[in-house]
Amino acid sequence: MTIAVMMDFEGECLSRRDGIFLHLYHLMSAWLEYNEEINVEIWVFSHSQKAAEVFCEDLKKRFGERITVHSDVDYPNINCVKSCCLRGIERALKGVVRQFSSHPMDGIKRAIAHKAEVYGRKSEEAKHDFIKSFKKESKADLCYVPFVTLRKALRCKKPVVVQVHDLFTFQFYDLFMKESNPPAIYLKYNLKVKYLLTRYARRSAVFVTSSEYTIQNQILKFVRTITEQQCRAILFPPLLSQFKDEKLPLKKSFLEHFGISGNYIAFPSQNRPNKNLVLLLNALKEVNERGYSLTLVTTGRMEEVHSTRDFCEKNDNFPVIEIGDLSSRDLFCLYKYSDMVVCPNLIEGMGISSQALEALKIGGIPIIHARTLGMEGFLEKIGMTFESADLNWVETDDSHSMAQKIIDVLQNPEKCIQKQKVIRKALEGITWQNVVAEYMILFEKQIRHMC
Repeated sequence: MTIAVMMDFEGECLSRRDGIFLHLYHLMSAWLEYNEEINVEIWVFSHSQKAAEVFCEDLKKRFGERITVHSDVDYPNINCVKSCCLRGIERALKGVVRQFSSHPMDGIKRAIAHKAEVYGRKSEEAKHDFIKSFKKESKADLCYVPFVTLRKALRCKKPVVVQVHDLFTFQFYDLFMKESNPPAIYLKYNLKVKYLLTRYARRSAVFVTSSEYTIQNQILKFVRTITEQQCRAILFPPLLSQFKDEKLPLKKSFLEHFGISGNYIAFPSQNRPNKNLVLLLNALKEVNERGYSLTLVTTGRMEEVHSTRDFCEKNDNFPVIEIGDLSSRDLFCLYKYSDMVVCPNLIEGMGISSQALEALKIGGIPIIHARTLGMEGFLEKIGMTFESADLNWVETDDSHSMAQKIIDVLQNPEKCIQKQKVIRKALEGITWQNVVAEYMILFEKQIRHMC
């Protein structure tokens, strides 16, 4: 079987750091390990070819020519008018950015600069014929679409499986409109996603997500042309790379390198409205006001959500360290050396947050978790309940209870770690081998159905 992984992100760069790319990387690795007769083609626009080569560099070392990168670079599409128009928009947007060159790089300026880069890459896309390239070169039996905004598979005349990680901006439209910084036109985004998913549904595509909650409360509710028979929920393991202790820096040198002193909460995640990070900030403020000294260390940025930005502006010198992007090893260390991981999330694709899964995988890290939407379904899937899987549950709007839980963990971390062993054991049943077996059944059925 040959799987064409469609990565036709129009105008956008590829980033190994984003969650969807981490999921895709682990999934492709699992496919290739599962069966030697499985091959993977990665399809990108020519401007992303080098990034795609870097993205799968380790996989190519392990699996050789079974994984290849393809683009539209050798197939010109003489669409000079479109390319020139897009390049003109790019220059105009860059001109707007230059007018604000004396101002700090605020959210709106970043958004305009990013838009200029997008139009520059779209101009390059207009010079080539992606579909012609695919039809001439691809040997794929099936197209796998890893994100909901990708459209080229609609024209490739192959069976299609679409990954729907979430539709948060549908279910929480008002929240994302109110809180996102820089602002985004979510109505336009949602209309685009709904249009594409509707077209894929009419092409008899199958839609894979990680929870029944997402299927029932997002996919079926907001895209009515998709039927329940077209949806599958497949859980997946933590996306964190594992390291042995002898290959890690000592705790002291790691903390000194990143300017971390004293006790800290790890929050290795981008900051988005659904993360509900303001709940943790309010809880942390109360904890420190009660005589403790605790820092929040995150890979996200407070300015990316209005409520967290406003909180930090009102609370000068609040103990938050924005550590930025980390290597896989440093990310592992950030978890391992933390005093706890706190997950205030309103909603996540699997119900449980990936930070909790990763901390449980490493072990020895106390966890506090909100009663995130979809969590009940996740626990049921692994044979547990809120009572049997005690992750120090708190409500998503109760910062006082969260503060008390944080203090309880600081005073007796070992008690917390011991009671988490039950859910940690239950999670051992979710393996990449099981995940890929479910995908293969799905792929083979799709291929037979479309023959």
